[in-house]
Amino acid sequence: MVVMAATSLSASVAKNLLAAYPAAVSAAEARDARRKKGKLVSLDKWWRGEGRDAARERGHVTKEALIKLVTWKITRGKMRPLLGYARDMDARALEAASKHAFVEGTTFDDAIKPL
Repeated sequence: MVVMAATSLSASVAKNLLAAYPAAVSAAEARDARRKKGKLVSLDKWWRGEGRDAARERGHVTKEALIKLVTWKITRGKMRPLLGYARDMDARALEAASKHAFVEGTTFDDAIKPL
């Protein structure tokens, strides 16, 4: 695998990589039964579209969206106990905590303080 610093990518290379991303996700799902069973392609389309956009529009993450987001995340990588944590979270506490992350200018450290 070739690893490049993001700062060394030209705009045209970045556009080509982004254009190739959906095919790479489809290929990953086709090669791996766990990813196919987890519906990686449909989850990825959801997160890169309506899931992400709805969270931005609402200004917070819902419990349902977090569970779907964690499912997308673990379908892409190694299984970890994150899904159980997401399911056990209090919906109101999650909404309140995630609102900080959507405030313009919020740093990562500020966003995770409520958690």
